[in-house]
Amino acid sequence: MVGVVALALTGCGDEEGDGGGDGLARQDPVAADTLLAQVRPTGAGPQEIDTRLQARLEGEARGAVAAFVDTPLELHVTGRGDSRRGAADLRLTLDAGVLKADGRVVAVGTRSYAQLLDEWYVLPESDGVFSAVTPALLAEPDVLLADDAQVIGTEDVDGVACDVVEGQTDADAVAERLAGVVGVVPVLGDAAGLDAAALREALEAGTARVWVGRDDKEVHRVRVDTRVELTATTLGAQGVRRGEVTLDARAVDADGPVEAEAPTDARPVEELRERLGGLAPGASPS
Repeated sequence: MVGVVALALTGCGDEEGDGGGDGLARQDPVAADTLLAQVRPTGAGPQEIDTRLQARLEGEARGAVAAFVDTPLELHVTGRGDSRRGAADLRLTLDAGVLKADGRVVAVGTRSYAQLLDEWYVLPESDGVFSAVTPALLAEPDVLLADDAQVIGTEDVDGVACDVVEGQTDADAVAERLAGVVGVVPVLGDAAGLDAAALREALEAGTARVWVGRDDKEVHRVRVDTRVELTATTLGAQGVRRGEVTLDARAVDADGPVEAEAPTDARPVEELRERLGGLAPGASPS
């Protein structure tokens, strides 16, 4: 078994707009501060979720981690979630070059469970599942975007007309969100040595786009593009120098309640860590 796991999540490709080289329809200018102040509070009901985190690592890596350098890495998360009720049933597909895997995450109330390597495991108690894959919780636009945000046009997200806001990212906010994504799948943070503090040090300048529904004032899509300097991390010790990361999450309202059941045979997440031999780049799981 390969002794390293790389994480990545992505949303669908951009829809074509009515004008503009980037697919956005141009509108009369709207003040970004005014628009963001109108965004409805988080706590969305049933939604269809489609989230991707994509990464590409650079450097002259050694050992097992070398297989993941200069290769597109992607974790695709799809399914239904209801952050108001604390219910989610999500499918995960990992495509990291030589490493491909499928999994599942279920949330019931305050507890979340991950199915990996054909076994269920109990995740640490937190809201990480929802904050990692739900646009409204990812965005908190007034936190995610720095002060220079601008409304740059309009675009549909799965049939919902949206105003698009773009600006430089707030590094602390992005670090917290990427750490939440890593937390959805156990041991990934351990493997890469990328907790929120490490990410905060590693992140370079980035940009974010937030799609806000013109009628419902809900966040339907978030895209963050950033670079990370990895020389001081566990990956850096294996020769990975830097990386490019894109987080793209989208959601639209879903009909009917989200059905999710807690597995009856879930094991402590510590057993997964032991099973993977303290997963770390260059190490071999036992």
